[in-house]
Amino acid sequence: MTEKWIQNASPKKGALHRQVGYPESRKFTKEELERIAHSNRKGATFNNHTITPLMKHRANFALNIWRR
Repeated sequence: MTEKWIQNASPKKGALHRQVGYPESRKFTKEELERIAHSNRKGATFNNHTITPLMKHRANFALNIWRR
């Protein structure tokens, strides 16, 4: 695996925003992303939307990008 793999990653831009119901102009805070990514409770919600495994995956990806 190349060291700069993240540059070739092509996430679906705005997918997490649409899933949570935020406009794309609003930025997620680090705490919001961590709350979604580290949610363990089944049926947990964020902004009145159930946290799904896909939502957790997208939040974790956003956190990885944030740390770069």
